[in-house]
Amino acid sequence: MTFEHSAKNKKVLLFISLIILMAGIFLVFYSSVVFQEGNPWPQIKGIVRLNLGGEAVVKLDIGENKYITKSNNSEIIKSFMEDRGYKFTEQMGSGYFFESKTGAGATATHRYYSRFYSLWTINETESQISWLDYKNDEFGFAFRYPSLAVDNQLWGNLTEILPAAEVLLPNQVLSQDNNFYRHQKYSLARDEYTGKILKTENTFMPEYDGSHGYPTPWHIVIFDVKDMVELDKIIKTKLGSGCSYKNQIPMEFKGNYRVEINGDGKDLGETQCPVNYANYIIYSPDWGKVAFWSTGQECQIGLGFMAENCFDQEISESFHFFQAGAAKKILADELKSCLPKSDLDSQEKCARLLRQIINFDSCVEAGFLIMKSNPSQCSTPDGRTFVE
Repeated sequence: MTFEHSAKNKKVLLFISLIILMAGIFLVFYSSVVFQEGNPWPQIKGIVRLNLGGEAVVKLDIGENKYITKSNNSEIIKSFMEDRGYKFTEQMGSGYFFESKTGAGATATHRYYSRFYSLWTINETESQISWLDYKNDEFGFAFRYPSLAVDNQLWGNLTEILPAAEVLLPNQVLSQDNNFYRHQKYSLARDEYTGKILKTENTFMPEYDGSHGYPTPWHIVIFDVKDMVELDKIIKTKLGSGCSYKNQIPMEFKGNYRVEINGDGKDLGETQCPVNYANYIIYSPDWGKVAFWSTGQECQIGLGFMAENCFDQEISESFHFFQAGAAKKILADELKSCLPKSDLDSQEKCARLLRQIINFDSCVEAGFLIMKSNPSQCSTPDGRTFVE
């Protein structure tokens, strides 16, 4: 009887030893996976619930936004987010973007936990992207742009270390004279020593140098233009001598037109109109202004590669010139300041400002006297007279 009891104990000890040995071997080969998140217990409990509880997505008790699923089946997380009122909009690498009907946003970033399971970090925000109005009274134009976007150099390169929630950064508009630059406010880079994500403010401001090289996308340049002849000359100077005015298409904003151009029909290596990118020319004969900018050969402002998540066209179609009260006051004040002066800089400034006066109304708004005649007339210091 004693012998049988001893033999049974040996079997139990042998079984326990085998389990310990197998666990040890498993930890030797898979410790990097098991402990990749530190304490593995939350993941182990999640895996048990996935396999025995029949759940598709399990929330881990290591944070409010950590989840685990089987494999890397993105449809599981899309369905999970849909049940929470979010619609999938875009994938960039391991990052998935969602948006609700109320405009709230969410991002889900994927990371493998062995080849059989996936960890997800889900971040929700009350309002993901709003649209801002940019208005410049001095040059008399306005457009709308999204408050946030993702640098297109990062599309497809998102990871757990560089999650989608951290690359959704604010946009900005920089300006210098008649140059305007729509760009992200920050650039992201990873410190090679610490692994931390570094955020650097973008202060670069391109300026038009009078040449027609490949333009920086979303570098907007504004010119004064008095007539179609001058418009054609500016097109040749800005885009190339082989380019010329073709026609103009009315926009939804009164007095604004999108200009189309003709090329010279030559191959790219020989052409004097090397416009092989999306370009915009907005012309307002009413206000004597024209704007040039390019959006490059691919989407510049957006959330990812899908067309519905590119904002370039929507921003471009909102651009328009206007003649606001503030712009009228600025023009009158600047003319009053420069006209009495005789130095070359003041004379050039006045000449530029006077070109903005293109009819009777703008002459009066600039502060010049109305001659008592029938009909009324208004004259400018450069010798032009406008009739009411």
